[in-house]
Amino acid sequence: MINFTLVLTTISGRSQSLIQFTNKELATEHKATRVLAVVFSCFFVCWTPFFLFNFTMGFCGKRCDSSIPEWATSLFLWLGYISSTLNPIIYGMYLILRTPEHDY
Repeated sequence: MINFTLVLTTISGRSQSLIQFTNKELATEHKATRVLAVVFSCFFVCWTPFFLFNFTMGFCGKRCDSSIPEWATSLFLWLGYISSTLNPIIYGMYLILRTPEHDY
């Protein structure tokens, strides 16, 4: 026979630990999620043209090579480099905008 007291104690212990997940922790998780969403969005926007261009060039080959200007190839590569530059700026802005009155 299963000891129902032990099962109920385990279930109630888990629910109490979930209740102890306070608003401060939720706010911190929300801030971190927001920053990661911004970083991911910048990464996606900056690197997508580069990868799409290279993917297209892999299928098109020499036929498309003459129709793409050299400056566009360089621009797509530099957009990727700009993505790496934006990461410290985004994290820095996150730390600057964070004030003690918002950190409950």
